[in-house]
Amino acid sequence: MCLPDEVVVYGDCAINPRPDAEDLADIAIQSAASARAFGIQPLVAMISFSTGTSGVGRDVDKVAEATRIVREREPALAVDGPLHYDAAVIASIGRASAPAARWPDAPMSSSFQISTLATRRTKLSSAALT
Repeated sequence: MCLPDEVVVYGDCAINPRPDAEDLADIAIQSAASARAFGIQPLVAMISFSTGTSGVGRDVDKVAEATRIVREREPALAVDGPLHYDAAVIASIGRASAPAARWPDAPMSSSFQISTLATRRTKLSSAALT
């Protein structure tokens, strides 16, 4: 997505509406590769309705597991999750709600992995407003 001052990559589940943790990890790694291909340093946010452990449930667990898999496969990749969209986009919110993030001084993530179709609708609507 081309924004006025930056370009971001959204990896979503439009092709696979119910991805498991492995699928999410694969999509996140592919999104990071796409960012690199365009000269963008990938800072991958694994989007959820929860930041860290602020929420519970299968969806949060799936995103946390996907984040673990990405870190295992690509240890040098800056990836964090689960993160709520605002924590990934707005640096001050990210620092407050996810202080252990791998990119504490970055203005926002450059690549977003969106975990479900419902999350996709909400987050892309939010992105259009930023």
